[in-house]
Amino acid sequence: MKSIDLQTMVNRGAKWLAKWLDTIETSKQADVNGLLGVAETAGLFARDGNDLEWAAISTRTYEIIASLTTDAFQRDSALCSSMTLRACLIAQMGAVSGDPLLDKEIILHWFNAEQKLSLEEAKRRSTVWATPAMRDGMSTDEIRELIREPRMIKNRLSVIKLLADSGHLTADSDLMKWLQIRDQLP
Repeated sequence: MKSIDLQTMVNRGAKWLAKWLDTIETSKQADVNGLLGVAETAGLFARDGNDLEWAAISTRTYEIIASLTTDAFQRDSALCSSMTLRACLIAQMGAVSGDPLLDKEIILHWFNAEQKLSLEEAKRRSTVWATPAMRDGMSTDEIRELIREPRMIKNRLSVIKLLADSGHLTADSDLMKWLQIRDQLP
């Protein structure tokens, strides 16, 4: 496939980009950094104008990045960016059940599906991380492994916080317990 610069792609518009993304999904090959530029630019257009067509391009591109990468942190970062855009749009435009971009249940399902630690285990790991004496004797790799998942949870909780701050999360939600420990996470 012939390489096209980002400005040219954006100038061709969201409909053209949607077709271009079809070819990426079919081939399962793309430059992740190039895709990141598309996702970020489309996300800016979406936020600036509450434009759902550009939001669809951005979220779809982030999700393609997540499907193409083998790096867990990069995958989580791409999905987090996709969900952050959704949460921002929901905060601005309201939640719409069944809408592919404005349905808050998509975000809640994503958060729950990505959880690999219980609330109690996340608290325990955060305590170990925050207490130097508890880390004595641990290698750098062990410490990195100890905090990796809690850090990704904290990133995901930033998305949930957007929903909570905009009134789209009920006070009795189990996610409110997660939000209470967010600042304790590494």
